Amino acid sequence: MDPVRLLKNYHLEDDSYTLDHYLKSGEEERRRIYTETFKRAESLNPILNSYITLLHEQLNPHTRSKGAAGSNGFRGAPFAVKDVIETAGVVTTAGSLILKDYIPDEDAPCVTALKKRGAVVVGKTNTHEFAAGATSINPHYGPVKNPFDIRRISGGSSGGSAAAVASGSSLFALGTDTGGSVRIPAALCGVTGFKPSYSAISTEGVIPFSWSLDHVGIIGRTVADCSKVFEAMRADSGNNGPVDGCGEHAESRFFEIRGMVLGMCRQYLEGCSVYVRKQFESAITKLRQEGAKTVWITLPPRDLTQACRRVILESEAYSYHEQYLTKFGPLYGEDVKKILERGSHYLAADYLDAQRARTRIFREYERAFDECDFLATPTVQIVAPLLGSAGSADTRLKLIANTEAFNLTGQPAISVRITSKSMLPVGLQLSAAYGCDTRLLAAAKSVEAVIKGGNP
Repeated sequence: MDPVRLLKNYHLEDDSYTLDHYLKSGEEERRRIYTETFKRAESLNPILNSYITLLHEQLNPHTRSKGAAGSNGFRGAPFAVKDVIETAGVVTTAGSLILKDYIPDEDAPCVTALKKRGAVVVGKTNTHEFAAGATSINPHYGPVKNPFDIRRISGGSSGGSAAAVASGSSLFALGTDTGGSVRIPAALCGVTGFKPSYSAISTEGVIPFSWSLDHVGIIGRTVADCSKVFEAMRADSGNNGPVDGCGEHAESRFFEIRGMVLGMCRQYLEGCSVYVRKQFESAITKLRQEGAKTVWITLPPRDLTQACRRVILESEAYSYHEQYLTKFGPLYGEDVKKILERGSHYLAADYLDAQRARTRIFREYERAFDECDFLATPTVQIVAPLLGSAGSADTRLKLIANTEAFNLTGQPAISVRITSKSMLPVGLQLSAAYGCDTRLLAAAKSVEAVIKGGNP
């Protein structure tokens, strides 16, 4: 069968494959969705290359998960795990040849939390090698293709996770986000990507790219799905960071759009394609019509933020990979090698200067929330590039330009789709003050409802 036609048959735009629908369904419907999800994964993986490792459908998981079928139980819900997150007894490659035979003895706590509640792993998703890029063009396992248009990239580095959710081969997926690696592919594939506050979800059991920038994130079809998964992991994954620091009743305060104050910054619109900017402005207009207010704010210059993040990221990446470079250097892809080469040249003083600058940047971003409730930006400056043109330095910069600051600050951020199903996907990014994850998710639900109302 023609792969494009097959994909169109599988591409979902209704609510049938949301986690929320699955949990509210009866046993027969859940079983159907569970079985169909595994079938989709097997059928579509030769086309999309979403997974590095696929697991076989397990025998009647619903029987095993009945003990977890309460209000917080996931009842056998099938989900995908980015292949930098450790899974007991299942190879965890990090998209590399160096770890192609690495089989962990234990699950990462974020995976354990979901399994305890009855969720079932479909497989380990393809990723940019060692999560070190924004395209998910992997030299060893092949590129992840975008379910919306297989000529285009999925984005990265959690590209396999986004493609799996967008194509219906998992109900939700775990990813990691060091400079936008959950939000970028979510925006380009037309799904939702949530990066919590730094350390809100434990990164134990995650192969690091940059310890102080890495976040575990969630990709789902809706904000509600991401919220459910976040609540489950928060409860059980050994988190350390504060959440709900904005007050006990933060969620109810922002249930409605009316009165919400959105901060916008001109530098986040500079460099955006005409198409992306038009979709963003259209979404903002819809929110204003529902009673939201907007204010222009000033943030630290982008070149300072980029330089600061780059020194920290490349220094920390080299620190981790130094142990492997002398023994396995030829096994690294060329783009990862370049990152590690640059990281090897930084001095301790360079790293410390970057961390001091980071503190100042964090304070200025936090002060922005004295003027607004949330920051609103386009998630990515461009639509998903074609596979053949995604490797340029300019394209890579445009992919991460609007997301990377929130890894430096550790503030929560989420990408919500704002285009109709017939259009190339574009995401709107909302961010909040550090620790205000519940407030952000509640606002994102309201934004999503307004946008969906305008895009039937």
